[in-house]
Amino acid sequence: MHVGFLATGAHFPDFTDIHLEHSEQPEDLYQRLVGFAEDNLRSNNMRHHGEQLTEVEELTPTLENFIVLTWL
Repeated sequence: MHVGFLATGAHFPDFTDIHLEHSEQPEDLYQRLVGFAEDNLRSNNMRHHGEQLTEVEELTPTLENFIVLTWL
């Protein structure tokens, strides 16, 4: 946001393209998956089913479990 970009969730399908790179440790992959998910949480001016989102979105246990499953 500090450079003028809005998070819209439009890049969320790219989550499946995140893989362990040859030069990284498994922890690095996990951190990239978590960072990607956190970057796609609710932001200002985000809409869902046509309605303005007003609540602050956080990583839920379900989303954290999904990230771990993807990581493994």
